[in-house]
Amino acid sequence: MAYRIENAFITRLKVDGSCSPHTVSMNATAIEVNPYSGSTGCGLAANNIAYSSFTDFGSLLTGNRTYYMGTIGSTLYALPSNNGRIRESSNGGSTWSLSGLQNQFSQNETVSVQAEPIWESNRVLLIDGTDSNNFIMAWDGSSTNFTQPVSGTSTLSQIEYFQKVGSYYYVSDFAGPTERSTSLTSGWATIGSDGPPYWFTESDGTILYNEGYDIYRTDDDFATTPDRINNDEVFSGQLYFTAAASDGDSNWLGIAGGSDANYKKFSTNDGVTWANIKLTATGDTENIGSGFGNSQIVSRGGKWIWLDTVNKKLLSFSGTPTATPTLTTEYDFSDLSDTVNNLYTMNFAGNTLYITGQYDSNYGYFKFDLT
Repeated sequence: MAYRIENAFITRLKVDGSCSPHTVSMNATAIEVNPYSGSTGCGLAANNIAYSSFTDFGSLLTGNRTYYMGTIGSTLYALPSNNGRIRESSNGGSTWSLSGLQNQFSQNETVSVQAEPIWESNRVLLIDGTDSNNFIMAWDGSSTNFTQPVSGTSTLSQIEYFQKVGSYYYVSDFAGPTERSTSLTSGWATIGSDGPPYWFTESDGTILYNEGYDIYRTDDDFATTPDRINNDEVFSGQLYFTAAASDGDSNWLGIAGGSDANYKKFSTNDGVTWANIKLTATGDTENIGSGFGNSQIVSRGGKWIWLDTVNKKLLSFSGTPTATPTLTTEYDFSDLSDTVNNLYTMNFAGNTLYITGQYDSNYGYFKFDLT
């Protein structure tokens, strides 16, 4: 779906989910607004989520897991997590081939993608842990070599976290500190030193993130010291989230693995106060798994969508969170004829959702069509 706005004076645009909010002022005579295409799927319609198929990479994968998928231009890529080669498809996954990426010795490059990559319009940025040093690499999808795009930080190796939220890149090594900048090559500023974060999420000027075992909140862009919010008064014993999401309208969800009810919470006032929320289907164990950062839960097209990796279900609800929302089972993976061994991440590209996993002991992805 796309929208066309004509002859309008726009004073503000709010973008939901993990994408950055924008404030603008302009006279508009004709503006085309199209769904975002990338790993997060910001603004993507999701009224209907229909299962299509499972694809395994067969001989192209040779035993290597794939967690993350995304697009550069019109080409779809699958990134291995343990010393494998990147796969690419120019026809939406109908057929796959190995990339021509090479290392400094002109040999086929293998990569071990350590965390959710950053998909930009002309490249992918990722943490490569192939040689156990965890360097940040960039690739445009066609060059035969990686480049190292980051400079000016306190460390360039042993990177534990690297992500873009709003207009800022965030980076941290195994010991901290956490730094951010709008440029990859300059202007890095330290915003924390308690250890590497699992996630950052921004919504309409409010930023929530975890660092070490603490969760922090700032609504003034770090002009003052962020509030630590996971204390007993707010969280009733819960230490931290492994993933969080917002709908851009002051509502948030935070989740962590474990069967304790305190491990799933919601806020309707931009993260100031929190309460428990039930996010598992009736009769299922309360543990939905710890997931892989913010790729486990998203807010898209008016829906909250998350992956229950323990009970093997894709779940959702619409509207403002409550303690017991009406859940929809978008897909129950137990309906498949063979065993679903593992579910890993949700990856959005255009009107398609790719969920990486392992089915009947084969690594690959489950494809869903979104309308």
